[in-house]
Amino acid sequence: MDLITDEGWAAFLAATEGHTPEPWRAGRADMATIVDGYDSKWIYAGNKYVAIASSQDIKCWKTVMANAYLIEGAPAMRTEIARLRARVAMLEEARP
Repeated sequence: MDLITDEGWAAFLAATEGHTPEPWRAGRADMATIVDGYDSKWIYAGNKYVAIASSQDIKCWKTVMANAYLIEGAPAMRTEIARLRARVAMLEEARP
């Protein structure tokens, strides 16, 4: 999906409607879970596991955790981008 276009953003919103509510948390960086033989980091919302960042193809734990934190922030980023897009639209309408 091209999130830059209005159509792409609308498709993204539709596809992600009903996602598990935030906050999502990646947990402690000093703890890994072995999943399918790879160090991994679960991302959870409350007591629900919602995603996983895996070292299957990424050998650097710092990169795995960066991916986990990006996933952790996804719901809040979705909300903020929607707010900013609405603000931009309002400002564009107010332009003389």
